[in-house]
Amino acid sequence: MTTLTPQFDLKNGGTTPTGAINRPINQKLQEIVSANDFGFSASATAADNATALQNAINSFSSTEGGKVYIARGIYSIAADVVNLSTVKYVTIEGAAPAYGYDTPYPATVLSFTTGSIGINMVDATGGTYQGNRLCNLMIQGNDVLDEGVKLNDNVVLEDISVVNCKNYGIHLANATNSAILNRVTSYHHRTGLGFGLYVDGQDTTVYTVTNSNFRANNKGMKIHAGLGCVFQNVVCESNYQEGLYLYRPNSSTPLGLLNFIDVYFENNWQGSPGAAVVIDSATHDTGASVAGGLIFTNVTIAAAGSAQHLDIEAANGVDFYNTTMSGGNTAQGMYLSALWARRVFFHDCQLVTNTAPSFGILSGVINKGNPSYSALAGYDSTMGWSGVYNRVFQTSGGYVQTVSYVSQPITASSSITVPVAVPANAVLLGTQIRVDSTISNAFDAAYSGGATQTITTGVTPNKNIRVTGLFDAHGATAITSTTTNVVITRSGGGSFSAGGSLSVWTYYAYAQDPDPLP
Repeated sequence: MTTLTPQFDLKNGGTTPTGAINRPINQKLQEIVSANDFGFSASATAADNATALQNAINSFSSTEGGKVYIARGIYSIAADVVNLSTVKYVTIEGAAPAYGYDTPYPATVLSFTTGSIGINMVDATGGTYQGNRLCNLMIQGNDVLDEGVKLNDNVVLEDISVVNCKNYGIHLANATNSAILNRVTSYHHRTGLGFGLYVDGQDTTVYTVTNSNFRANNKGMKIHAGLGCVFQNVVCESNYQEGLYLYRPNSSTPLGLLNFIDVYFENNWQGSPGAAVVIDSATHDTGASVAGGLIFTNVTIAAAGSAQHLDIEAANGVDFYNTTMSGGNTAQGMYLSALWARRVFFHDCQLVTNTAPSFGILSGVINKGNPSYSALAGYDSTMGWSGVYNRVFQTSGGYVQTVSYVSQPITASSSITVPVAVPANAVLLGTQIRVDSTISNAFDAAYSGGATQTITTGVTPNKNIRVTGLFDAHGATAITSTTTNVVITRSGGGSFSAGGSLSVWTYYAYAQDPDPLP
């Protein structure tokens, strides 16, 4: 029996011998160098180590790249020298995964002592240099480094920890296309802006953040730009302010089609009260200029102290699926702007501990702390001033929840009947009332007709301030016998001063035909 021993010339690409193996190897092995061979050492100065690491990077072909290996240890290094912005397919790899908060550090630690950017991976030429990668590294900013890692096109960070930078632990800058962050920890960034992850730039799109943790920063993640991005298995916890701040800075910067899947926000806002998750935009004039197409699936918001769970100041299209909000301010679960939070939907969501209706709970959201405040407990309109008409919320149990909207002029009379016309056999849930200008006459409001109950008494609202009341099913039956309207009466008798108008939104549920087919 003859045994064939294959011979390979790896340096020149290699070919296989004839016989049992007869296909060529057409790919060269990527070159690997040790940073230590270039003078990189735990005993060297920060400047010498920066030069040594850059020399190792520059030793590769400009088109083929290679891998720089750094042995386990803590290395002092100066910033603004380690530059991957003009090379392709270069990997800097440490000795062991650095994801987490281990002390003392078991992996390869780059301890920066001066400078602005620790490792610069931003390609300013528009996609010429890409395919670079960092893995198994801990980057220490020592509260002197402005940014730990700055990156954009087609780069990968994996098994990375970034700690103690002033402004940004990780900065995804302009034109971030197809960047990947996996098993990244960014924490204790507090002395400056202090963002665990910061994303900006008018063309910043299609990046992915998975299996990562942003902890004990001023803000966990501040996102100014993105289009078609995914955040999955991410934890934002114990940040001094927001765990997530989505903010569209202008009408030309995209911020939409973002998916947050299996994301956990815990104990954020360790400072003064705020909201654990905030969605806002600098320009509010049109729906097209605010963040939109945002989807939160299997998300938990466990707010700290007196913090709110959620604050949506400006958005156009946000869906929450299987989202749980717990802890935090028991009186204010979330706030949704009346004018600029449009098309916000909650599907199978729940507030666990909130006990009061203020800024409360939307259709389909269950308030376990006080079930009588479930459904529509005192919220500002989620669809915006112009988009609330005939909005339908699908719920379980064969019921459809909907809203009836009517605007009525204020006339010189003692009472005004607002024909909200909730049909017979519907279940009344609650009502919101607004006026289009400040009125001097206090009024009472109540349901009349097929169901009766006081909505509010003795209020004098200012322009665009909502008056909200749930229907108390324990005080009277919420099921209408015939058509039900809302009657507004001047408190204490007498007539209203004519002028202006009031608007009434009445929310109710009705049985859905389980078999709509003929």
